[in-house]
Amino acid sequence: MRSFKAAGKEAGDGRFYSGVHFQKANVDGFELGYRVARQLHTSVFKERTYSAQKKKRWVLGDGVTG
Repeated sequence: MRSFKAAGKEAGDGRFYSGVHFQKANVDGFELGYRVARQLHTSVFKERTYSAQKKKRWVLGDGVTG
């Protein structure tokens, strides 16, 4: 798998083709999972991501890296 998104789609497709879920349930579940993950990322991990750290260094502009 190249991403969590691709893994989720593949898992949903497998459940659809095996008759466990309807396609609507797959689409709704995928959308809900995406919104939950986005909310967690913005509220919990906002200051811990690489891009946030990179921005802080750029804003400081003191010439010190690391």
